[in-house]
Amino acid sequence: MNADARVILQRIQRYFKKIPNTYYAINIVDDRFDACYNFFFIVHKKNSRPHSIPLRRVTPYDLESLKEVVREVRKVYQLTIKYTGFTTEQIRWLQSPK
Repeated sequence: MNADARVILQRIQRYFKKIPNTYYAINIVDDRFDACYNFFFIVHKKNSRPHSIPLRRVTPYDLESLKEVVREVRKVYQLTIKYTGFTTEQIRWLQSPK
């Protein structure tokens, strides 16, 4: 397993409590200026503001390594993944099963 994926999974496990009426998601941000991808864990309880918790900064700035990390995370958690700063083609490629 990828070291970045292992750290992300450990941190998600810490914050994912399966509380009723709570929305959980992962947000992946393409940070072009620092040449990295940032992972955030979104926790939104009903009738309150959403919280964004930083999980990890992935520094190999290529889509192939990012796709491997996303695959590893999806194997364990089937949470909604939101992509910020990516083109439509990049999002389609990241979401493809192969």
